[in-house]
Amino acid sequence: MDRESLTIRPLQLVKMEGSAAIMTYLLNFDVKGEAGGYMFLIEGTDKNIIVDTSGSAESLAMAGFKAEQVASPEDALKKIGLTCEDIDMVILTHLHFDHVEYVSKFKNARFICQADELKEALNPHPGIDKLLYWPHLYSDIKFQTVTGDQEIYPGIRAILTPGHTPGGQTVLVDTKDGIVAITGMCSVLDNFYPPEPFNAMMDMITPGIHENVQLLYESMEKIKHSADIIVPIHDIKWSTVDSIP
Repeated sequence: MDRESLTIRPLQLVKMEGSAAIMTYLLNFDVKGEAGGYMFLIEGTDKNIIVDTSGSAESLAMAGFKAEQVASPEDALKKIGLTCEDIDMVILTHLHFDHVEYVSKFKNARFICQADELKEALNPHPGIDKLLYWPHLYSDIKFQTVTGDQEIYPGIRAILTPGHTPGGQTVLVDTKDGIVAITGMCSVLDNFYPPEPFNAMMDMITPGIHENVQLLYESMEKIKHSADIIVPIHDIKWSTVDSIP
């Protein structure tokens, strides 16, 4: 396997609409924004590996987000000749419900997350995390936990990027065009590349959902220093992209 032959295929499951301020901290309250919920299939390995499982429009609506179902995991994978049973590994950026709702469908997969993330997700803080961590989705899953930065598979690494959650992890993938980062926080391209007029005031805009905004900003800096291509995991752009890079 050539590490630099790896590519990433975004598989959209949901489309979300609402205030852009959800993704841009203290900005864009009156601006309408769109976002996507995805599974990211890493292609070019001898295993079938996805990053995140996304969630359903129904669950997003229960949590107060306007969402439309685009596909089920089964339908999204069927289009590329796979089934949920074919997936060997699921790397989870974090354990908010809209990234883990479908874990039970992947019967043959290993599930990888950060140890700090699992600890918080199984006993979420009532004032911060109850809305977004739903332990019943994953309490029966046997996770393989990692601590900090480490290689997950040849050409695939996880780096600890907390702030959005206590144990968010960003997935780095070696490709022919450089290192691609699938971000460990709910974000869009505007977070890492602010549009005018904000780019004159700040290098990055932190996402609107976080536990520690300063730590989150530092994690975003770590991603920028680690990667050549950044894939913010909720940007609507990926809904029309077949392969990254």
